[in-house]
Amino acid sequence: MLYFAYGSNMDPRQMRRRCPSYRFVSIAKLEDHELAFSRRSTRRRCGVADVAPSSGNEVWGVLYHIRTRRDVLALDKAEGFKVGRKRINAYDRERRQVWSP
Repeated sequence: MLYFAYGSNMDPRQMRRRCPSYRFVSIAKLEDHELAFSRRSTRRRCGVADVAPSSGNEVWGVLYHIRTRRDVLALDKAEGFKVGRKRINAYDRERRQVWSP
């Protein structure tokens, strides 16, 4: 799976702990979005980065290839996502087109 990372997930040490199979692909840009801090971590008791639609703006990050399903599930767990959860997930996994040089 190709994964666009921004915020703390750009830290290679954090990604290595969460997803040992990950491989850096390139820097990448998500157009028509902006970096926002509209969520709060109950564990860390601070704001956490997310992206929000915003015409004309862009968010820079990195593109990773996550090679195993186990690592995708570990990333989902770390990010507060569970397929079929009845209450709101901390984030949604969505397909987006990013620009990569």
